[in-house]
Amino acid sequence: MASAEPATIRSLDELDLIVDADSHVWDTMEDLYPYIDDKYSWAKRMLDTVSGHAPSTVFKRTTPTPEYGIRHRGRIHLYRDEDESYDLDVKLREMDDYGIDFGILDPGAGLDINTVTNTQFVDAIMNGYNSWILDQIGDDMPFKATMLAAPDRPRQSAAEIERVGDEDDIVAVSIPASGIEPPPGDRKYDPIYEAAEAKGLPVTFHGSVGSTPQAWPTVGRNAETMAEAHTVGHPLSAMWNLTTLIFRGVPERFPDLEFVYQECGLAWIPYMMWRLDDHYLENEEEMVMVEKLPSEYISEQFYFTTQPLGHTAANQKHLGQIVDMIGADSIMYSCDLPHPDHDPPQELFDRIKGSLSEEAVRGIMGENARELYGFGTV
Repeated sequence: MASAEPATIRSLDELDLIVDADSHVWDTMEDLYPYIDDKYSWAKRMLDTVSGHAPSTVFKRTTPTPEYGIRHRGRIHLYRDEDESYDLDVKLREMDDYGIDFGILDPGAGLDINTVTNTQFVDAIMNGYNSWILDQIGDDMPFKATMLAAPDRPRQSAAEIERVGDEDDIVAVSIPASGIEPPPGDRKYDPIYEAAEAKGLPVTFHGSVGSTPQAWPTVGRNAETMAEAHTVGHPLSAMWNLTTLIFRGVPERFPDLEFVYQECGLAWIPYMMWRLDDHYLENEEEMVMVEKLPSEYISEQFYFTTQPLGHTAANQKHLGQIVDMIGADSIMYSCDLPHPDHDPPQELFDRIKGSLSEEAVRGIMGENARELYGFGTV
């Protein structure tokens, strides 16, 4: 929690643990193909008909202008040779440069699974990704992973959770958060929530700007630039998803399930807590499955990762105030490697060390993630 006395930690070197709670892998269709179970033989035969199992023939993601500025470019070339693929060894070099001790691996291309309309491809991609990511994490590597769930295939996703949810390297269920129709508060998704709760796995929601037009046409289809689409795509999707989850009673029905919102920043959360509470109090008779203030569910069952921090360096105390309004126990540092718009740990540390207690700073930078995901000492 916030404190009148700032942290006594003066540098990152004094921290015992820094965890990147949103670190992406580079999951190409060519990578996943060998891991797709043979029971999806039709999908594999179809992928065989295109060179390199090209994902463009399956995924329908779209952005208004080229993505060069915010995707897999920039610093990534500092850590790999020109002909070297982006694998976990490259990621370890990045992490070492920043002093990051541990990474929670999230899907990359898999976050656009909501744009795949052929259900056999959806099932095959989900199955292949979950087997592939488990094979990437070697012994003693400082990684855990979220497994991919496909919202449009809730029963098949539940079966995948049953298949790999007990694996030591799987610590959460990742639901791609953009382009979900109906929204995640719908009972359609209960099989996913039920299976995740039974395995003791948090559910993470991570957006993708390329999937936003699937469910946000006024944002995605009418944007003229990548900057327009990316500015609002992640937070607006998060606001809508959070609203339906709480107002339709998902946390109430699954009281032991925890939720993580990734890559949509922090500043919108206090506003939404106030607005959700306000509308609950004004319309309580509509919400038969909501037993307490939405802000209480958020405090008890929801976590938020920090990236993107935004342009906050000029008034560093503001970020500490926002953390205080949300609750420091609910915040986890995220770098978002390898995206060029990532936040090195130093940037977050500099903004919170002067306004939060040492306990809060240590929690945000790594201990909250360790507690949530249950991994041991690095």
